[in-house]
Amino acid sequence: MDSKQLIALLRQINRRVKSELTEKKLLHHRVPSRENVLMSFGNAAAPYLQKKFNLLVWNIHKAKQTGWLDDFIYLASNKDIILLQEAYLRPVMKDFIQATRLFQWDLAQGFVRGKKEISAGVMTGSITPPEEVFFLRSPDREPFVKTPKMAIGTTYRLLNSSRKLLVLNVHGLNFVSLKKFRNHMLQLEVEMAGHRGPIILGGDFNTWMSQRADFLEEMAYNLQLQLINLYPDNRSRHFGCILDHVFIRELDIISAACHPGIKSSDHRPIEMALELREG
Repeated sequence: MDSKQLIALLRQINRRVKSELTEKKLLHHRVPSRENVLMSFGNAAAPYLQKKFNLLVWNIHKAKQTGWLDDFIYLASNKDIILLQEAYLRPVMKDFIQATRLFQWDLAQGFVRGKKEISAGVMTGSITPPEEVFFLRSPDREPFVKTPKMAIGTTYRLLNSSRKLLVLNVHGLNFVSLKKFRNHMLQLEVEMAGHRGPIILGGDFNTWMSQRADFLEEMAYNLQLQLINLYPDNRSRHFGCILDHVFIRELDIISAACHPGIKSSDHRPIEMALELREG
């Protein structure tokens, strides 16, 4: 990143902070205690995942833009696993996820915001209840708002397989040094290194610097994870760098696509069909 890009980034951060501080609801952030981070909604009906399943990955930008709910209903159709970043439990969103009775939704709260105590974080939905749910809270916090970033991990049974699918849904630290970003990613590496079986690692990694993307890809390579590429690639970019990624292991790609026409978030949603690799 050259000096002009750095100045532009600092100006963007300053505008973002000023904008947030003008809204009363953003004046108060409370980071929950560890025992209160996880929340669960819904009642998934399927006993296990099929060997072929459909995935959606989307940073929904706090579900605050016009048309978000219509787009989400459209995108969520026929999906088996849904990874959301910047999930923000406004009443309309909470009502919707509670109404989707065939899904279980698990939220890892990064913080609770405003007088109405609205939960925000990463949320994973699935048609089958996870066998395990856990969270990883970044060891460092973002400047100004002093909140952590989160990852939520879930494991699932697969039809006629002794292997368990590990899914990590991630929102990477933003506006921090490369060292702090690496420390956040190393949390994920520890979890994946200890898992014997298929893996999905997906989300908004905030890889707006090439050094961040290079570190992430090297980590994934060392863990035998495959980066999913899209053609054409219409994923969201900042300073020319892609922000949202999906990595897989012991899975084959049937199809993968981005939705550039979806404008109800500042991130384009990614969807794909995957199949468990035999052997």
